[in-house]
Amino acid sequence: MRPTLRIEPLDETHDRSRFNCADDAINAYLRSGLDRDVGRYGCVAYMATLGDRMVVGFDTLSNAVVEKHRLARATRDRVPGYQSVPATLLGRMGIDRSIAGRGYGTDLVVDAAHRALVAARSTSGSSLLVVDAKSDALIGFYVRLGFTSLPDQPRRLVYPMHKIEQLFSRQA
Repeated sequence: MRPTLRIEPLDETHDRSRFNCADDAINAYLRSGLDRDVGRYGCVAYMATLGDRMVVGFDTLSNAVVEKHRLARATRDRVPGYQSVPATLLGRMGIDRSIAGRGYGTDLVVDAAHRALVAARSTSGSSLLVVDAKSDALIGFYVRLGFTSLPDQPRRLVYPMHKIEQLFSRQA
């Protein structure tokens, strides 16, 4: 049985010094760009640990919009009538090489989806969870989780909030 990730908002006690994922840009962002973005209210960051304060994964969430005309018809029919649909962006995310390939990336996405759903219900309306995949492999990862690509932007994927709500209501 694999250890369970503990995922919580970033604070000064999280040790990010040894984090190392497969993407040098993500490594650099976690060490130097993340604090700037959080400090400027650009995103909220969540750190994943395995019981200590050593960060083995992270993700960021922020507000976004998606132009309604970009959505597939089935999704367009389930979102508000606005031209710009409110959304939550699952921004930068990474998993340390030491735990890669064990399902922890999925755990981060599920946690982010739950946080987005809670916020959509209570503090900031959001009809979609959005992610921008940086590679074809990541597109496949998100599609396997239930995301769908925008017809004219295949690297931008969405997961409608009503479907996220259905997932969590089935688990309850």
